[in-house]
Amino acid sequence: MSCRYSADACAALLSSCRPRTPFSSSSSSCLAGTSRKISSAHRQRRRRRPLRQDGAGLLPPLSSTTNTTPNDARRTIYTEEGGKLRREHPAFSSHLQQRHDPPKNLPPAPTVAVLGGGVTGLTAAHYLAQELPPRSKIVLYEADARVGGWIRSERTPVDAGGVKGEVLFERGPRLMSMASMTGAYDKMVAFHILRNTGLPATTGNQDLPRFIYYNNQLTPVPPFSDPLEWLRNPLMREILPSATFWYLINVVFALSGKLPEEDVSIADWAKQVFRTPKLEVPLSAMMHGVWGGDIHKLSARSILGPAFHKMRDRGKLGGLTMRELRFALNFARDPENMHGPELPGEDLYDRTRQLFFGRHGLESLPQALADSLGSASNVTMRLGHQVKDLTYDRTRDQVLTYTNVRSQVRDSRSEVEHFDKVISTLPAHQLSAITSNKLTELSSFTAATIMTVNIWYPYEGIVPRGLGYLIPDTLPFEDNPERGLGVFFDSHVGIGSGAGPHDDHREPGTKLFVLLGGHYYDPNQPNSTQPPSEGQAIDQAKTLLERHLGIPRHTTCHATARLAPGCLPQHTVGHHASVSRLSAQIAQEFGNRLAAVGGSFGRPGVVPGLRAGWDVAFSVANEDFLANGLEDYTEERFLNPGWAYFSSTLQQALEAVRTNHTEPTKNGRGVSMYFKY
Repeated sequence: MSCRYSADACAALLSSCRPRTPFSSSSSSCLAGTSRKISSAHRQRRRRRPLRQDGAGLLPPLSSTTNTTPNDARRTIYTEEGGKLRREHPAFSSHLQQRHDPPKNLPPAPTVAVLGGGVTGLTAAHYLAQELPPRSKIVLYEADARVGGWIRSERTPVDAGGVKGEVLFERGPRLMSMASMTGAYDKMVAFHILRNTGLPATTGNQDLPRFIYYNNQLTPVPPFSDPLEWLRNPLMREILPSATFWYLINVVFALSGKLPEEDVSIADWAKQVFRTPKLEVPLSAMMHGVWGGDIHKLSARSILGPAFHKMRDRGKLGGLTMRELRFALNFARDPENMHGPELPGEDLYDRTRQLFFGRHGLESLPQALADSLGSASNVTMRLGHQVKDLTYDRTRDQVLTYTNVRSQVRDSRSEVEHFDKVISTLPAHQLSAITSNKLTELSSFTAATIMTVNIWYPYEGIVPRGLGYLIPDTLPFEDNPERGLGVFFDSHVGIGSGAGPHDDHREPGTKLFVLLGGHYYDPNQPNSTQPPSEGQAIDQAKTLLERHLGIPRHTTCHATARLAPGCLPQHTVGHHASVSRLSAQIAQEFGNRLAAVGGSFGRPGVVPGLRAGWDVAFSVANEDFLANGLEDYTEERFLNPGWAYFSSTLQQALEAVRTNHTEPTKNGRGVSMYFKY
């Protein structure tokens, strides 16, 4: 495989990397440095860019030749005027550049089906449309009549307590979290999409204090609160000295025995590394907020990612995996990809921890992706088309899709189509059903059910300043009868408010988002409970807020609830082994004509979903058409953190670019080892 990446991109990566100590924990050091290098050279030019960027190109296809013309430029899809999004006519070019070295197993005119219209499916189709040959055919199936999956933004009229207006309720995911322990570069794909759709995004009040509910009060947690608060906090005074001491003993100085080598639960891992029992309080609260899961069952290896291996090997491994290096070099082939959307006063790559879209809501993101697909000549979107069965035709070496089409009439019709490749972004249980349980390993993947409650009060100042609070599972069941997971102060964050410097729209009153259920709704869990009705959930949320925040449950408000069955995948102990077995089953039962991606297998969330879509699209269109999407999760490979080795690695890649040298290097593995493994 030849190296098709620009010398400038590799040089930027090389010059940005600095030697790091074996115990430095940032897995994003290499590319974070890259972004700072590149952005510093272009910062003044970027700041002069208006919101509308006509001619801003989407991710260009790989090529060793350049034959694009100004007419091929793609335009921004949205501009903002008067606080409203105005859709521009998108020009989606289908004129792709010719490659000297096409990916393996690519048919002359490939047909690809993408199952699922959430952010992962939309992103996969978005990049496939640009990277596959012009004669390709891409069909996106979505069972619902809308795109976005669990993302749902609703503008709701409110009239209570003498206050009348309209508020935005995020009924599912509320914002794009840029914080990730295992995906340091995921946000780069998000920035790239935002830059080229023109969606107005804002970071909001991202430095607000965070709390956990402990000892019947809100307890601030580092690092977003005043350090003096930590010293006055009995819980932090007990945790921080002990956890720091044992980290130095067990990890830094390696004075104890071996740390966990095999996969263990988060709780067991924390006990062996930090030996601080009270650490379970903030850890379980954090897992409630992100996963809705039980730290005694969630996989340390899957959730902690590189940190698990790095601590196990006492820092002998670098924090950067080969998967992330490969992404960095692939993505950085165009230096423009290293820039994000322009936000006032923000250096996105260095500081941003969260993004949302103000009064437009998070649902504007999947809608923008769908709009871009609507202008692609090689993409067909089929909303209201539910795939009921997938069958592998070994004779034709294709996958057959059997689809039920929703209709206004009583009877729906069925369709059968053949595809060279099917990319599923469906949850594991749905994929299992449509494959007639041929992939038996899918039964080992589980998910948690969440009840969400949106509450708006016509009064302000009724909750403390902060992002919100999480509830640990160390709280006795009798003290948490509602099975609460956390409460988020959406009004303080800025959800529903203006997203730009010229949009000072602010919603009245106080808006809260309450999470209930998760692993507490699991029938196999001790002291589990059945999910309540929506009316019962609203009553439970009011009771919880009265007990925790002192808001009387009969206070005038507007509330709505929504049950989200199986919305949060649970990566339990042994998750990576299950992914590896599933990868083998897909090869056996579907000849790798099927790819499976999404939160059930990789990281859940909006930003990781965007990254998963980019990953599978790039692999299928540029590396191997028969990639099944699970290769990167079956085995982690880490870079040696030593500067000499890392410098040598990138120097060889750079030299290969300059000389077009593709023969094996002295290590016998060749330059392709940096991009495909």
